[in-house]
Amino acid sequence: DGSTLQLEPEFSRPSCVVLMGFDEDFESNPHSVARVFPVSRITILAGPYDLTFGEKTTPIAFPFMVECWNPRPMLRVNLLGVIAKLDESALQDIEYLQSCKLRGIQPTLPLGSAGHVGIDLDPSDPYDPRIKFQAEELDRTSFLSDPVNALRAN
Repeated sequence: DGSTLQLEPEFSRPSCVVLMGFDEDFESNPHSVARVFPVSRITILAGPYDLTFGEKTTPIAFPFMVECWNPRPMLRVNLLGVIAKLDESALQDIEYLQSCKLRGIQPTLPLGSAGHVGIDLDPSDPYDPRIKFQAEELDRTSFLSDPVNALRAN
């Protein structure tokens, strides 16, 4: 789908997600599940599996990165509305970067969108702030999946 959606106001971070897929009854069922990727404004901490858009290439009002390494299931009821739509080439880049992450390989193919990939992480460097950022981001974005996990547990 590629819609960039705003979240409920009480959610502090992230404030947007990119919608990549959803249940068949997405429009009619508030408890239907969407597959989303968090959006972050902290592009300086982009790693090799983040798709970044700068001031000149962003389709929304600010530079951002899509955390392609951090897919989340999310309930439709927690999404507010569309604020932008990514083009097909950006969606393909998101899928490609997630695939690279899942396979444990570095992205080497050129991107088709106006986005860019962050530089490679050095796991041997304990001072690389991006490693800490990604660990903290997993915690910060867990709220996106918590309602889905609770429903599935029942």
